[in-house]
Amino acid sequence: MKKSFALLLTILGGLHASGFTAAAAVVIDPSGITASAGSVHSAPFPASNVLDGLTVEGWTNLGTDGPPARPANHQNNHWITADNTLSDTITFDLGGSYQLVGLEILNTSNTNWNDRETDTFTIETSTDGGANYGAPSGVITLQDYTSGFQMVPLSEAGVTHLRLNVTNDPNAGADTGTADTAVGLNEVRFLQIPEPSSGLLGCFGILLILRRRR
Repeated sequence: MKKSFALLLTILGGLHASGFTAAAAVVIDPSGITASAGSVHSAPFPASNVLDGLTVEGWTNLGTDGPPARPANHQNNHWITADNTLSDTITFDLGGSYQLVGLEILNTSNTNWNDRETDTFTIETSTDGGANYGAPSGVITLQDYTSGFQMVPLSEAGVTHLRLNVTNDPNAGADTGTADTAVGLNEVRFLQIPEPSSGLLGCFGILLILRRRR
């Protein structure tokens, strides 16, 4: 049995060294999450759009003789604030308590439509059902939509609510001449480490197999 246990420790050590913990992170089911914000542009652009799984954005025909055009399913799949609102807070009720290890955030792509995107944001988390929030994170720059989802590492257990304080800076260098009129996001995903019970059951299963082989 001692040899079996030693072998198990070797296996677990190898898994840990190979990044098993990071690989074990999973996306929280968005159907159990709700989102709300202080400002909504209009009916097609509620905060809930950042949880709908639709990520198609962008424009075609840019830099050509033809007029810019949206790809299919571009419209109404993102969240945008009211005009002349260049900062806002979007609050997420995760619907449970989670050990968060990161966020994946996708910007909007509205450069040719009054630049309704997010330039920077901060994060606040709550572990008591949204009654209190910790100090905000440092300011994080959100990359352009064309760069895809941006991974933002977190490490906090028992998170029930999370707030993103987003800002669109009219003087940001990435702007291309259009007037900034609002701020928005395309999609937000939450990454968690599942409860340790599953991993422990797997370890016990390995031990049982090794013992039977003996």
